[in-house]
Amino acid sequence: MKQLFAVASVAAVALLVDAFAGAQGAGAQSAGSSPVGNVAAGKAAFMKAGCYECHGSLGQGNLSAGPAIAPHPIPFDGFLGYIRAPRGEMPPFDEHELPLDEAQNIWAYLQSIPSGPAPGTIAALRAIDTGNAGTAAPVAPEIARGHEIFSTYCVKCHVSARIGPPLANVKAHETLAVTIAQIKNPAPPMPKLFPATLSEQDVNDVAAYVQTL
Repeated sequence: MKQLFAVASVAAVALLVDAFAGAQGAGAQSAGSSPVGNVAAGKAAFMKAGCYECHGSLGQGNLSAGPAIAPHPIPFDGFLGYIRAPRGEMPPFDEHELPLDEAQNIWAYLQSIPSGPAPGTIAALRAIDTGNAGTAAPVAPEIARGHEIFSTYCVKCHVSARIGPPLANVKAHETLAVTIAQIKNPAPPMPKLFPATLSEQDVNDVAAYVQTL
């Protein structure tokens, strides 16, 4: 009888342990997969931790530092794992430097950043795509190529995310030479793309395109 009671007691304890472990695992999975974060606190933590220095204040990325991480950040589990054990030059942020709740808030902030308009919905870019900027005249090859470069490297900051200044009618106050000089030696936070990413011809072409906006 005593043996039977002992076996039953051990079994009951085992069930309780399994239930507790399962509840903890489910809670951790829920917190990791779909965190509930505070967007305003996340933006503050993003700035305080210096994330914006490499990834931009809206997570748009920096060609010379960190990749774009917004809009639509990766699932939180992967996001947290990368923060804790990153690859490349990014420093790790452990629980003491960036607690779980702050990481959840940052993820919520990145998740809240809306997508910019598609290039096809932007009138100036659509006009270049069709080879017609309001007239029947064909687009010069250097302008068309400059548009391609602009769409690849410039549109996100100057059109979609509105981080850089608007460039509409830039020719009214800047000459082509000034535009070229600014692209080659930009003021922060604009990244320096010349000569590592853009060649002399690339700069000339994209500057010529900007002068048409």
